[in-house]
Amino acid sequence: MITRRSFLKFGTIAALSAATSITSGKQAFARANPSIHCLIDTSQSDAEYVGIYLPTREINFSKIDYPKVKIKSNSPAKLDAPASETSINSRSIIGADTRTRLSGTDTFPYRATGFLSTDRYIGTASFASKSMAITAAHVVYDIDKGFVQSAKLYPGRDDDYIPYGPFTVASIYIPIEYYKEGNSDYDYAALGFTTLYGKQTGYLGYQTGYDLSNQYYRIDGYPGETDKRYQLWGSMGYVTRKNKRIIYQIDTTGGMSGTPVASLAGAALPNQIVGIHTNGTDSVSGGNSNSAVAVDDRMFYFMKSFRVNGEND
Repeated sequence: MITRRSFLKFGTIAALSAATSITSGKQAFARANPSIHCLIDTSQSDAEYVGIYLPTREINFSKIDYPKVKIKSNSPAKLDAPASETSINSRSIIGADTRTRLSGTDTFPYRATGFLSTDRYIGTASFASKSMAITAAHVVYDIDKGFVQSAKLYPGRDDDYIPYGPFTVASIYIPIEYYKEGNSDYDYAALGFTTLYGKQTGYLGYQTGYDLSNQYYRIDGYPGETDKRYQLWGSMGYVTRKNKRIIYQIDTTGGMSGTPVASLAGAALPNQIVGIHTNGTDSVSGGNSNSAVAVDDRMFYFMKSFRVNGEND
């Protein structure tokens, strides 16, 4: 029997029968707490992901429960409703700085993205469901120091104007490859919350398996420069898929690690995350480009594993 386990004292979370959503070919899950995943508990040797419940520091090993019928896109939801930079090089202006400061940060889709502050680093994270935000793993985990002690997200922040939050992160999940080796191709993390904050801000969609050529993508995040630190800045441009990474000459600086590479609001599939920005112009990015971890099938279904009671796939 497979159990799905929360980090709370109540133990396991039972899975509902697949018959509850058999028309879509996907399972629906009951859960005791909205911050908890629908991944499958497993041993460390068989794990795809490592999680930590921050209040107790309990570690959990898990893997994805893949559906029988795979899809390529998860729709976004437009709802009405101080630390240092990391040591990872995510700071690269290529030529002239094309970033612009964004206004209306309390409107969708900007408010789905927030300034991420931990006891160790700063970065950017974006809601990708009602209970989960996605960021770069190196913002919340260091192979020598382990997971951060605490993290808070400020969606839509604009200097001293804080329309949402701060929202306290309850749990963090990262790929086992990053946990063990710091493998840059797996430099992404999910942040779990105990309240459905994404229902207030709205959240971005995500996709995999689509042709990324011949259209612009945007990178909107919170730079680490002192004069820009609490402001949302963005730039856009073309991107190229290269193995597990997406490369581009869209400008970024430190602090923007974890920013989604997303389709434009006016695109055929709008506000869809295709990658998570992690690196500047270094060997990982291939020299004169910045780069992101691409959303592949595994990351796609990892993000879809963060479901809540009553939340549709």
